Amino acid sequence: MPAKARGDNSHKDEYCLKANQCFDATIRNLSKHIRFHTQGRITPKNIYSTITAMSAKRLSIHSINSISEDVSSQTNIKHHLDKITIKELEEKNMILLTSEILDNIPKNRPYQLSIDINEDPYYGSISMINEGYVIGGRVKKSTKTFYQYTSVYLTFNDIKLTLAVLPVRKGVELLEYVKSLLSIVEKLGIQYNVLLLDRGYYSVPIVNYCIDNQIPLIMPVKRKGKKIIAWLDRKVSGRHRYTMRSPKHGSARIDVIVDVQNAMGRHGKHERRSFGYVCNLIDWKPRKVFKIYRKRFGIESSYRMKNRTRARTCSRDPKLRYLYTIISMMLKNFWVMFKWKYFCPIRRGPKKVETGLFRFEEFLNLIWQAFQRRFKVKRYIITLRAVR
Repeated sequence: MPAKARGDNSHKDEYCLKANQCFDATIRNLSKHIRFHTQGRITPKNIYSTITAMSAKRLSIHSINSISEDVSSQTNIKHHLDKITIKELEEKNMILLTSEILDNIPKNRPYQLSIDINEDPYYGSISMINEGYVIGGRVKKSTKTFYQYTSVYLTFNDIKLTLAVLPVRKGVELLEYVKSLLSIVEKLGIQYNVLLLDRGYYSVPIVNYCIDNQIPLIMPVKRKGKKIIAWLDRKVSGRHRYTMRSPKHGSARIDVIVDVQNAMGRHGKHERRSFGYVCNLIDWKPRKVFKIYRKRFGIESSYRMKNRTRARTCSRDPKLRYLYTIISMMLKNFWVMFKWKYFCPIRRGPKKVETGLFRFEEFLNLIWQAFQRRFKVKRYIITLRAVR
């Protein structure tokens, strides 16, 4: 009798991204780079598995304890996480976010860098533990106090990766964080052709730093000063020379590029709109400056994903909140890596990701499925009355 021919199912496993592969990649990355000593049944791998599952479902330690019987207690998990220092996280966050990812993207091309600050609302009291990290601001989500994180992103076509994230300390100038983040980018060996900054970085020291170090810069202007207001109100595209002045930090001579567009009914508006940008070493036309800077808004979607995957906590400990933030951004990076590796069709020309084939929610669902298989999840709840 002839041997049975192998059908199409022979390639079933080869072209299948499984839940265990997604889950193991994240746990392996955490266990490899952030180590601490444990005893007995509790291992760093178990703790990182729990926190990763918490991030995937946006749960707290208390919540996941009520779901799974195999998860370590809240006291044990926090006891072991206390062995990690915030200094260690600041030194290793770059490795956690990029170690397994940068090898899968091309390095022989210049990218666009974006630096921004994200706020994590805080509703508790301020004590000695967190007084250096809780920063006041405008009312947002019913609070005036926040933990802030500054991060640098790489953007190119379908690639949007977080390269590093640092906690913002009270009293430290933003220029110091710009220097730190750019030094991390240099260590990673990443080339970039433009730095895109948020309007919050609009200051003489930061602009002078970019001028002195010959860093190509695009940053929105602040609508203040007679000249800038006149250029924006004129509704004419063009390039102008402008001197930024500060009583404390002196002055900076920069280019201001204004791009004017018709609103064309967007947001219910029909007038001509002016967009002004502070630029350094940029010789592009105004419309190109506008389009390039517009790509920075991919950061906002990354922040939404970060908020979607950050484990819940009411802790005052800035280290624990910082760890949860790193893990949430790491999950997003791994999702991007899997898309880049496995969801680009084989064809001539540059790689292009088929984004619709692997949604972020599907990635998080695979992680949760792997957790359910490895940790005993409750299948029933004991009631006080008979269930008929």
